[in-house]
Amino acid sequence: MIGVPADKAEDFWNVMRTNISTLKDLKGWWELTKNGAIPEIDLDDQEFIAQAMAMLPEGPFDTTTWGTWTAEVKQATGRKGKGLFMPLRKALTGMSHGPDMGALSAVIQKIPRK
Repeated sequence: MIGVPADKAEDFWNVMRTNISTLKDLKGWWELTKNGAIPEIDLDDQEFIAQAMAMLPEGPFDTTTWGTWTAEVKQATGRKGKGLFMPLRKALTGMSHGPDMGALSAVIQKIPRK
């Protein structure tokens, strides 16, 4: 109904079901995963995000992509905790909240690349 391919539908539902209030919310999440988000990048995170995005592997992504990528970014930049994860989440989703990024990475079809 919202265009999720059959081979992605179960994974998409499993990620999103605890992140919606009504089924109508699924459309926005599918648009985000299908087309990419408008990144939200704070001024003091611009260099960090540019470095991190250069390290992001090409897709397709799976449930290990987020963990592997963030570990490499942490090693390269020294950032950790909220200072590491929140700017990356906002750059990829345009939001400071949402599904577990490890699970979400498996259903993301397009990443906003600057």
